[in-house]
Amino acid sequence: DDAYILAFEYMRQFPQIKTLLQKRFRYIFVDEMQDMDSSQYEVLEKIFYDGDNRGSYFQRIGDINQAIYSEDVKLDKVWALRYKTLPLRGSFRLTPQNARVVQSFALDKGVQIDGRGKNLDDSEITIKPHMIVFDDGSIQQVIPQYAQIIKDLQERGQIPVNPVPSFKAIGWRKKKNPGSEYLCICDYHKQFSPEDHKPKIDYSTLDSYLRIYDKENNTLESVRKNILNSFLRFLRLENIIDDSNRYYTKRKLIDRIRDGNPAVYEELKLKVYQWSIGVIRGRADTVLPEIRAFIPELLDFFGGRVSQNSSSFINDASAAPPPMKNGAQNPKPSNIYKSGDVEIEVTTVHSAKGQTHTATLYMETFYRGHYESENLCNCFKCQCHNFSEKPNQDVYKKESIKIAYVGLSRPTHLLCFAVHKDRYESQLSGLDKTIWEIIKIY
Repeated sequence: DDAYILAFEYMRQFPQIKTLLQKRFRYIFVDEMQDMDSSQYEVLEKIFYDGDNRGSYFQRIGDINQAIYSEDVKLDKVWALRYKTLPLRGSFRLTPQNARVVQSFALDKGVQIDGRGKNLDDSEITIKPHMIVFDDGSIQQVIPQYAQIIKDLQERGQIPVNPVPSFKAIGWRKKKNPGSEYLCICDYHKQFSPEDHKPKIDYSTLDSYLRIYDKENNTLESVRKNILNSFLRFLRLENIIDDSNRYYTKRKLIDRIRDGNPAVYEELKLKVYQWSIGVIRGRADTVLPEIRAFIPELLDFFGGRVSQNSSSFINDASAAPPPMKNGAQNPKPSNIYKSGDVEIEVTTVHSAKGQTHTATLYMETFYRGHYESENLCNCFKCQCHNFSEKPNQDVYKKESIKIAYVGLSRPTHLLCFAVHKDRYESQLSGLDKTIWEIIKIY
């Protein structure tokens, strides 16, 4: 907030800065425009749009229906459309079958979705959205049933095995209040932990840098950053600083090695690449001793030696969970469900925003008095929203529809929705069976 206050004040005192910035940046493209908050939106508008007196071409790209931000949902329209827009109607992610359902969840009906998704071999995908109906006793069988559907479709050649597919089970509410009986993600997957596998910058052991990284990133960048961050960590532990009497950053570290010893620089580049490949391919146990063996060589470049300060960081394993009272080990919380070769990540809708999945299971959860199947039953039937005429009365319902739109629009092949038997019978029993495949597991 302070940064934006200063920016607006600077523009007020020195309005010529707008002209200079427009000359410096002739073309501005803003992707995911719906994720801008009001201050971000306003500062960009003031600098680069400025009515017709502008020296820049300012193009904004995004989907208004996907305006969920951080842990919140935005209903206010921060992004005002211009008089001239170019609608991008074709979705090459969604199939026609999935697009037909997802379109019903668009809060802004001006956005039309034409599903154009196909297999890599350009063949049509004809999988209907699936609705998994469970009862109190079978809720923990929802994700296994989802895995079985995936396996069956893979056997029939309708879901790819390679390249490595992405399977997710997502929900809105992570956890419930103590004593609450309402459903959340952890009811479907007891081992679910909101913090599990959440990447950070710093860890207490070298081992952790190779185990916890952004597995959604389809490049080596996330692992590479972790490896370099681990180097920065032990340089700090050894109190090795740069020429400015500051701790090294990744850029300064690389520049220092390149300028000081090009041979070591080339060796490091190759090793980091090979290590990153190894970690991505599941060979962290092999990579770890190689990095441990390289560290003394790297420290020698800086005139240092491995001391007690960094020895435990380098050699200790990742922290194990504390033992239970009876001596047995607590199972480590895991957001992964695995059945054979099918691996499903259990996560939140917010975490899945912007991602593309091969298959997505949306698990209904309770929010502000209702489940999605109650709030949005008309949408599941591909009918119009049933909002009231009172603007403030449907706030939570509109928040729910935005979350559902984001979550349901992730998959390229299979879309599933999990609903309790009671709500299916009271709200959704009239679903069009030509649109939905109904799977009952009770």
